[in-house]
Amino acid sequence: MLQMYNVPGGRICYKIGTRHINDQLIGLMESHMAWGETKGDINALRNNRAFAEECVLSLTPENCDPEGALNSFFSLYDLLKAEKLYKPNLLMEYILFQIIQIEIDLTMDDREANSLIEKIPEENRKKMLKEVEKLIKNGEYDDLPDPSAEEEVSRFEDIQAYMDICFEDFDCLFLDQMTERELEERGLAKAFGINTTSRIPPGGWKN
Repeated sequence: MLQMYNVPGGRICYKIGTRHINDQLIGLMESHMAWGETKGDINALRNNRAFAEECVLSLTPENCDPEGALNSFFSLYDLLKAEKLYKPNLLMEYILFQIIQIEIDLTMDDREANSLIEKIPEENRKKMLKEVEKLIKNGEYDDLPDPSAEEEVSRFEDIQAYMDICFEDFDCLFLDQMTERELEERGLAKAFGINTTSRIPPGGWKN
């Protein structure tokens, strides 16, 4: 699962809400896998260079090669499918950013377009609303001018809010100008506090 930030509510919202967002991100990634004659056959796509060149490369910086793009795309997918919380590396974050941005653009450009983001099941939503209402009553949201439990819980269903919840920062966008190695060699990673040390664990993401 993806490590998340700025999550509304408390423990209940975090547990239910982050799982919900994670599942929506999996759905968005799988929508990109509905490609060609493979019809979403993930195993058939993992080493498919044509899929990399025609689909995945558009989600990566210009200096990314097809093999690196494909590996990072499916490493992100595997991370989302894992049970433990993980922070993706910089290139995986870049891909995630692009996937979310594409969905935002689609729903903003076409008001009649159906977003792929699903609603939280009603039973879970009630639990989350109850928790946020209690937090508001206890003064946990005093920094907001007019806090609303409904608005806070709705952020888990709002693709635009995912930009705030799914990213600690947007350092991944530095990859539009240079590679991770160049960021390190030029001292920019250290100077700006850019995390270039996150790596895929040996053997992949563990449950």
